Amino acid sequence: MKPLLLIVGMLWAGNLMAQARIVRAEWFIGADPGVGQATPFAAITADTLVQLETALAVDTYMPGVYRWHARVQDDSSRWSHTFSRSFLITHEPVTAPVTTLEWFWDEDPGIGQATTVPGISGDSVAVSWMIDVHALTPGVHALYTRVRNASGTWSHTYRRSTLVRAEPQAPIAQINYTYATEEDTLAYTYTFAEPRHYVDLNFEPETTQLVDAVYRMCFTAVRTDGVASAPECRTFEFNDTATGLAALSASALHVYPNPSDGTFRLELPEGRTQTTYLTLLNAQGGEVYRREVAPQADATVALDFRTERAGVYLLVLETGASLRVQRLVIQ
Repeated sequence: MKPLLLIVGMLWAGNLMAQARIVRAEWFIGADPGVGQATPFAAITADTLVQLETALAVDTYMPGVYRWHARVQDDSSRWSHTFSRSFLITHEPVTAPVTTLEWFWDEDPGIGQATTVPGISGDSVAVSWMIDVHALTPGVHALYTRVRNASGTWSHTYRRSTLVRAEPQAPIAQINYTYATEEDTLAYTYTFAEPRHYVDLNFEPETTQLVDAVYRMCFTAVRTDGVASAPECRTFEFNDTATGLAALSASALHVYPNPSDGTFRLELPEGRTQTTYLTLLNAQGGEVYRREVAPQADATVALDFRTERAGVYLLVLETGASLRVQRLVIQ
């Protein structure tokens, strides 16, 4: 039996004009012989929509890509636009069963030289297998596969892109942080109950040994394998004076009264040119209040924290590159 290729197309008279009915159709492959000169379809039933089918004896064609064309004529002798479809004739019909599947990454080692997958057999195959990607660098790689049948004929090579990610790093076990002044450096460690891959600095740093001074505070994350991150540093002024405004120096953070029932007054410097950001942190390091104070706003800011529980809090003021922290006590 000769192998046949069935090509199906749908054409409708809307390509011609309203109410027109198709009465004739023709088809050709390759070069156009001219309107009305192609191979006619037999037994076209007059209608506004027709299904056209062509059965080709593929053994009469050389292997390659071909274009099949069809067009119709209505009952007013008007021809439609030409409808086209592409099809591929391979070197031989796929009749022999598949016996080999091989694969490779990125560069082709040659047909028959790639890594084979065992246990391949059948007219068609659908397989899955595990591939070790540890030898690949992180990034996008191309995975290629192809099959061979029992006659020794190889298929086209199929390509699929995949992303290889870097191996996950060891989780972070602790945060090392230091307070440094010109005279001294204090070092502390905060250890997480469970190591994690991503952390924020949501913990209460040790401040009991700090005195009124300007500090440079640096954080370093340390993984379970001992590898430490680059330090993240900020400079801030610490003030632990729990008295009124008169007891504070001109450059200090002026908050009074402290302690209080939750109502405070904050004195900001005059002549500010940048927005000041106020943040209140609770004992667990969580943010419970945040506010922006514009440069042109009043230098005296009323703060009402009476909805917060009694305890120790940190008030953080950030203006440009300047960072100031003061402990507040709500009774």
